[in-house]
Amino acid sequence: DSRNSVAVPSPVPEVPENPYLLLDVRDQDAYDECHIIGAVNFPSAMLSRAQNYFTKEVLNYINKDGKIIIVYDEDERLAHVCATTMIERGVDNLFMLSGGLKSSEHEIP
Repeated sequence: DSRNSVAVPSPVPEVPENPYLLLDVRDQDAYDECHIIGAVNFPSAMLSRAQNYFTKEVLNYINKDGKIIIVYDEDERLAHVCATTMIERGVDNLFMLSGGLKSSEHEIP
């Protein structure tokens, strides 16, 4: 009998969390001027802190299954140093955007 049926809403599909975290390691001004869509600003100076150098967002990606962290800057000068420091601090799932923004600006919007 259709009078006694209850409409059950279909479950809302979960939005999957992004499998990668794209970190722009330039300063805030450079990030504000131009950055890759979806990138998060993580100034290289953050890594020079004595403690609490990783943000909560970064901590959610460090060495997690199925997740990677990608760092980039203008031309690999900062990103290389940041990547080395992060690896020394135990980050194993780290990659660097080859060539930085300069080499990818014509390929990435």
